[in-house]
Amino acid sequence: NGDKRIILIDGEPAGAINRVPPKGEARSNLHVGGKAMPSSLSARDREICDAIGPALKEKGLIFVGIDVIGDYLTEINVTSPTGIQQIDRFDGINLSAAIWEATSSSLPTTTIVARVSRRRMPLITFAASASGSGSPSRIKSAPLVSRIVRPS
Repeated sequence: NGDKRIILIDGEPAGAINRVPPKGEARSNLHVGGKAMPSSLSARDREICDAIGPALKEKGLIFVGIDVIGDYLTEINVTSPTGIQQIDRFDGINLSAAIWEATSSSLPTTTIVARVSRRRMPLITFAASASGSGSPSRIKSAPLVSRIVRPS
């Protein structure tokens, strides 16, 4: 029957597939020829996710794949979990967007204020402030732009 790959995003289960090994192979990994099949989470799968999800989130592990065989957690993949394309295809969802949203919402936001001079050649200077940091400081760029506002 293979194993079940469950994707967790920010500590919450987001989708699952069953991975069936090819004939003559014990491993069901997709890169060795395992076949992805639609799957859903059982009550036991949810128990496992509820047990480990908070710890994964606390450690800042936003995108994690876990492998379950029967009622047992067998592996936690944190470097390159596969299966999101197959889950998207089977379930009609967009896990990549959910991963991006979880990642970007955990980063500090920055507001950029641009001033354009009215000289022959436009000159743009930026002032930025991180959320809640008070007055802006002049910079040339910002690590993450959440919104652009017109100066008053």
